[in-house]
Amino acid sequence: MDFNVSYSINTYQSFGSALLSEETRRKLISLGIDPSTVTSESQAKILIAKAEGTYEASNIESPKIAENKFVSSSSEAELMNRARDLAKKMGLNLSKDLSLDEILTVIAKEIEKVLNSDVDEKTKEEYLSYNAELSRIKAGYSVTKNNEKAVLLSMTYNAEINRMILGL
Repeated sequence: MDFNVSYSINTYQSFGSALLSEETRRKLISLGIDPSTVTSESQAKILIAKAEGTYEASNIESPKIAENKFVSSSSEAELMNRARDLAKKMGLNLSKDLSLDEILTVIAKEIEKVLNSDVDEKTKEEYLSYNAELSRIKAGYSVTKNNEKAVLLSMTYNAEINRMILGL
């Protein structure tokens, strides 16, 4: 093996290892996750939690999200179903071809419209609960998008390292 390639591999391996505590590195290995694919301690902890099935975004995210026990790493399809269910509870008829962003926007506008109008206290409370559910869905969507970005960033990083190693 060429010295430069060997040096690049060793540098990459030590760089990846330097970012992780020994305990985290061992835990990743025991779960069958290659520690060299992880770019930070926090990313490693998320991967470990997901692998163990104990991942909740509230453990990692901001305190505002931590209050919400319903936020977890939901798939976009699950979030879409929750948004459609919320719209149905609110009496909204939505087109089947709307994206999740569009559904969330329609729901938010309807909630804002009702809360800004003269409605009785019971209706106001009902729409405040709808708004809380909307916030949980938006938080889950944000976590899902952030996870997607982290995976793509990791894949790009690994591709760059592979190019360096191969001298491309």
